[in-house]
Amino acid sequence: MTIGSRLALNVFLWAAAIPLLNLGVTWLDRREIVPVSGSIAAGSLVFLLAWAVAIYGWCVPRAVSGPKRLGYLLAFLLGMSLIAFGAGWLAFWATVAVFGL
Repeated sequence: MTIGSRLALNVFLWAAAIPLLNLGVTWLDRREIVPVSGSIAAGSLVFLLAWAVAIYGWCVPRAVSGPKRLGYLLAFLLGMSLIAFGAGWLAFWATVAVFGL
């Protein structure tokens, strides 16, 4: 598996986890199994951030020069921010479709 395909696969799985995690937490809240609280939301955020850091560490090629390394980091942060925004939008609409308003 090439570096690019490994990066794409990990980012896709990370993005798919956002709506699935949201649906799971909402399901638990609606069934009154585990109420959604600040600690649940913070735990989800820490999990997703740790996964993003792991993706960067495993999949983004290392650069020798500092400016190129900074460029990779900025490109990764911008890309993941845009993907997270889209996945959050999808998570909202998936939750509305499944559970209603």
